[in-house]
Amino acid sequence: MNTEQTVSREAQQREVERNYKAFEQLGADFHQQNHGLYALMQSGKIIELFNTWEDAEKAGNLLFQAEPFSIQEVDNTPINMGAYAHAVL
Repeated sequence: MNTEQTVSREAQQREVERNYKAFEQLGADFHQQNHGLYALMQSGKIIELFNTWEDAEKAGNLLFQAEPFSIQEVDNTPINMGAYAHAVL
């Protein structure tokens, strides 16, 4: 087993969980005002909102390179997000 790969997956999982917890705390007003956009998140903060997943992913790759980040679609539907869902490394 590659230790570097394991660390990367663990870091990715922690980042997704931290970002999702922060995302869950955003109020209904945020979700209504930004419905349909994609939030690029890192370190529990929304970095920027994008119109498409692809744009958010491109920006995340440019800004964070080898650091984990996540992308969350803003909608009003309750989400059950697995450990690696919506994660990009």
